[in-house]
Amino acid sequence: MAGFLGGLLGANRGKQRCGSVSVRKTAWSLIGLLGVVIIVSFWWYNRIIAVTDGLVVPEEDLDVGMVWSQRAFPWTLHVHNPTDQAIEVRDIATSCNCAKIEPRSFVVDAGAMVPVQLTLHLWPRGREEASEPILEFRTELVPRLRDSTSDNFIWKLKGSVHRCPFLLLRDFVEFGRGLVEGNTFPTRQVDIQCLIPVTGFTASCDESLATVAVVQPTQDEILHRLAISLRPNLVAGDYEFNVNLKPIMSQESLPSPGLGPPPDYTVEVRASVGHDVYVSPTRIDFGALKIGEKGRCKVTFRSAHGKPFDIVEATAEPTAGVEMDRVAGREGDNEKVFEVVQRTVRSGNQSGRVRFDVKQEDRPLPYGIDVEVFYYGFAR
Repeated sequence: MAGFLGGLLGANRGKQRCGSVSVRKTAWSLIGLLGVVIIVSFWWYNRIIAVTDGLVVPEEDLDVGMVWSQRAFPWTLHVHNPTDQAIEVRDIATSCNCAKIEPRSFVVDAGAMVPVQLTLHLWPRGREEASEPILEFRTELVPRLRDSTSDNFIWKLKGSVHRCPFLLLRDFVEFGRGLVEGNTFPTRQVDIQCLIPVTGFTASCDESLATVAVVQPTQDEILHRLAISLRPNLVAGDYEFNVNLKPIMSQESLPSPGLGPPPDYTVEVRASVGHDVYVSPTRIDFGALKIGEKGRCKVTFRSAHGKPFDIVEATAEPTAGVEMDRVAGREGDNEKVFEVVQRTVRSGNQSGRVRFDVKQEDRPLPYGIDVEVFYYGFAR
């Protein structure tokens, strides 16, 4: 019996020893599991959010990835407020002038989210940057809260910018001021140098103002050419419009897997079309005149196409002291001469404007032509 009890107690002691080992293993397992949970939680917390005194921005919002170089790249930050109180942002400062932000000031209610729209200028500065295939983009956004006096948090925005797939030898076209309605307008061309292989280009603009086309290079040429032709029926006036130019690239020809199709690129166009009837000179400077003295200058109106016209009215500002007289003997269907008489009524530098209303048979309404007048008045 004693031997049996001794054996049983020994067995129990063995079981107790085994139990203590098991407890220790379980404890270490729990400690290890807790450590893993803490590490994963910390990683997850830092991966998904950037905390700013209660405001939260997803980390994916702070990395634009790989994008094409462009002057106006749209991006959105989703600003969350997980707290139980509203938070007011009075401004968002930036570390560069490359970001347009809308809105700059806003209130994020408790548990709500406000989208902040960014427009990023991702365009190279100078030839050195333009020669780099890829540039790293970094900028800092500093939200300033209404109830905070310090800038103790920063949203760091980053990304990689791939250079434009082509080079425009100029991205602005000026037709000049020598155009006259009814005439044939010249065609302007812009040379395009491809930096990586492209299939071709599409071009578009306001079709009521111009037609555009991209001419493919011949065997002996290396440049594409963008041709811009104004519509022949444009009436007199100043015109500004954009030509949207988009390169066509296959998925296989994209230089990086992370890049999507290239965006549209813009060529700005300006043109000034004059009336058929024009005046010379358009600006009269009488120089220095004594108070009470009169300055005189003739202005001549002509039709560019020899069409008949008439000056139906001539007006000046009442206080300008300007009078207009037709010059006898110089009248004709396509030429009119007026004498502009300036009475000196004020001292110092003076300026004014005279408007002549022109009527032509092929125009339903008269149109105005202005002549600017200047003088310096002084007392005797």
